[in-house]
This record gives sequence, structure tokens and C-alpha cells, in this order.
Amino acid sequence: MINKIIHELKLGKKFLTFSLFSMIGQGLAMVAPLVAAKLLSPEKFGSFSLVTMVIFLFVTLLISSFQTPFIVYANQEKKATGKINKSFTIQNVFFIFSLILFIILVFSFEQQFVNFTGLIQKGSIYSVIFAFLGISIKTFLNKLMLGLDRKVENSLVDLTYGLIFILVIIFLSFMKILSLELIFISYLATALMTLIFFAPRIDWKILMPFEFNTKQALEMLNHTKWIFVSGISIYLINWGDNIVLKIYSSLEKIGIYSFSYQIFKALIMTINLIGSYFLPGLSANINNSAKIRDYLKGKRVRLIIGGILAISFIYFGIPYLVHFAYGAKYMESINVVRVLMVGAFFHLYSIFYTPIFAALKKFRVYQTINMIQVAVNLGFDFLLIQRWGLLGLATATAIGYLLKLILVELYFGIKVKKALFANFTFNNSGDTNS
Repeated sequence: MINKIIHELKLGKKFLTFSLFSMIGQGLAMVAPLVAAKLLSPEKFGSFSLVTMVIFLFVTLLISSFQTPFIVYANQEKKATGKINKSFTIQNVFFIFSLILFIILVFSFEQQFVNFTGLIQKGSIYSVIFAFLGISIKTFLNKLMLGLDRKVENSLVDLTYGLIFILVIIFLSFMKILSLELIFISYLATALMTLIFFAPRIDWKILMPFEFNTKQALEMLNHTKWIFVSGISIYLINWGDNIVLKIYSSLEKIGIYSFSYQIFKALIMTINLIGSYFLPGLSANINNSAKIRDYLKGKRVRLIIGGILAISFIYFGIPYLVHFAYGAKYMESINVVRVLMVGAFFHLYSIFYTPIFAALKKFRVYQTINMIQVAVNLGFDFLLIQRWGLLGLATATAIGYLLKLILVELYFGIKVKKALFANFTFNNSGDTNS
């Protein structure tokens, strides 16, 4: 038994390294909202949550929506030519356009933004722009590493960013000058320091010279439009509950639910690392039935078992963790977190299909499923919040993830699985865990 465990650990050594670095990095980066929850009242934390909700709306739509097509096309370009300069050029154009558009929108709707979030400090809107820039730069650098198929470096970006970020927060707290505005500004400062650290470690010969290919740009944009639609869906999945709460409840309840969801979101982001890790290898080896079979029959089973153990630890340990760190202030969140853990399990099971659908460029199908999940989630939000309050919102979220799992499993079994293994030839080239 011991020898078998050691053998399995050796097989997954690279993934374990990637996951460990990424989880530590993302865990450190998630400390800021939890620090804010510690320092602020639930009502003030509710206001903070609304600000971050708006920031991540634009990060999702304007930045993240371009990332999956970039990773797919970059890895295919690298396999064919040894360079990714065309994909990198197009990605830079999209990125710059997105930054400019965000700044224009913020200043055009500044008063509406302030009224919605409850910001009252003069100049706070500028710190929000800095936060968006910082998160965007970090996201760009993170996905660039996956475009280069450098998975461990991708996880090191998360680790470095998270470590610098928490050091900045600790410094501000020690100097007794920590504020919401400075937390937002810290996002940009941390991203710039991370970029400076990793820039010399990038092989610029693979990225240069800049070459804009109109045909490829249009193809990536065509795929991006479905990711863009999906971005709205994912955003509503992550933040739709808060929107419903804004209608029916108080900032205090928003703060309590946001605290619960912050823990759930940290776990969801960790689970999403599975899709990010395997996407480059699957994109390059989607024609290799042996590798796909090993991914689904071997790696998936081992990772699901590990994920169940982690989810169980949170489910049973959350009362003690919340009471130890926050006292009685957020005890109402315990049962909410436990219901959300059920949704986390459904997401864990379905995440393994995400990189396969992306590698097959079935963006439209997957995004349609995401939109159905959103509709069901929001529908049950309105139905259950008036009956069960915060537990109703958590239950609606879990139902949405269950439906997504069912739809993805059905589509894969009916439309994808047979063709994937029947029409592709077996060979020994490539590695989905390379």
C-alpha cells in the first residue's frame, strides 16, 4: 500500500507542485478580503464586497474572456512553429483595448458606481482603477505562462503575487494606515512587483517579433465572444447571490453571505486549477486517445478523491475555524458554507470536462451550459431567499452546480466520448501532464 501511494505521488509530482504553489499563492491573495472582514463590521464588509463585485465583473468580461482562446491557440502555434508571437501580439491588442475601455466606463458612470457600492471617500474611484489594473496584469502574466506551457511558473506567479500581497497588507496594518483604498492600490503595486520579478525569466524570443495575423485574430475573437457570454454567466454565478441580496436584504446580510462565499470561492478557484493545469497539454494532445483515457481514468479519479477529502475537512472544520478567527461575528455563515460545500463537490466532478471542451473548441456548448446554470441559480435565488434567507441562496448555488454537472456529463457521453476515442489514433507522443 505504501509503495503504491509513493508511486502515485511520483506520477503526479508536477501537478502536486503546481497545485501547492497555486493554492498557497491564491490563499495568500484571499487574505485581504478576510482581513477586511476582521477589521470591518459586516455592514462595511458588505460595501467592500460590492466594490470587488464590480471590479471582478470587468476583469471577467474584459480580461479573463480572452484567456482561454489565447492558451489554446498559443499552445497549438508553439507546437507547429516553436513560437507564439502571433497569439501573443493579438493578446496584447485585446489587453490594451480592455484597459482603455474600463477606464472610460468608470469615469462615465462614476456617480452610479459610488451610489451602488456605498463608497464615500473622495478619490476612492481612482483606487478602484488601480485594483483593476493590478488584477488584470496578474491575470495576463498568469495566463502567459500557460500559453508557454510553463505550468510550474504559472503557479509560481500565484505564489509570488500572493506572498508580496500579504506582506504589503501586513506592512500597512503594522503602520496602522490600512484602509479599503490602500488595499485596492496594493493590488496594482503587487502586480507590478510580480511582473518585474518574472520579466527576466521569460523567453522573449518565443514571443517576438510582434506579428498581427488578422485571420487568427478573428478566429480568436470568434471564440472569445462565447467566452465573453460565459464570462457574464460565471460572473452571475459568483456574484448573482449578492445582487439578489441587494434587492431583498441589508448590507449586513450581504457582508455575512459574502464572507461565506469568500471561503467557497477560494475552494472553487483551487478546483479551477485542475482545468488550467491540464488545458495546455490537452490542447496539444487532443488527438491522442491514450493520453485522454489516462487523464479521465487515472488522473481524474485520484484528484477527485483528494478533493473530497479537502471538502470534507472544510465542511466539518468550519465551525471551529470561524469561531477561532472571528468569534461570534460571522457564526451565521457556518451552515451557509456547509451548503456551498455540496456545490463545490459538483464543481469538482465537472471541472475535468472543461479543458477537453476548450481543446476541442466547443466554447459555444460549454457557455450555453453556463448560461443555463445561471438562469437556474438566479431563479432559485428569488424563490428560496424569501423562505430560507441566506441558506436559500446557498441552496440555489448548489442546485445550479448540480444541473451543470448533469448537462456536461450528458453532452460528453452522447456527443464527445464516442468520437473522441473511436476516431482518434493511439500514439505515444505528447503528455497531458507535461
